[in-house]
Amino acid sequence: MNSIQSKSKAFVRSGRKCIAQIAAVAEPGGFRIYVAWEWEDMASKGIFGVTRSNDLYLEITPEAIEDTANTGWDYSESPEAKKIFSNLF
Repeated sequence: MNSIQSKSKAFVRSGRKCIAQIAAVAEPGGFRIYVAWEWEDMASKGIFGVTRSNDLYLEITPEAIEDTANTGWDYSESPEAKKIFSNLF
């Protein structure tokens, strides 16, 4: 994951992951989930990566968020991620 410096050092621990923010964007057929997260050593410095879900979801559940963080596409440096998480980057 190509993590980048953010403006925030706030996060919530979910297992071993540190999640700064999640977003769900409606698309035809469901929600696309985005998760800004990193491991604690990097998150404590305000560095996070953004992953984009492979699938669409009808419900935003802890499992959907975890799946997105674990297997989602790396969108850290994309204009789309910076727009969705404009308050972070």
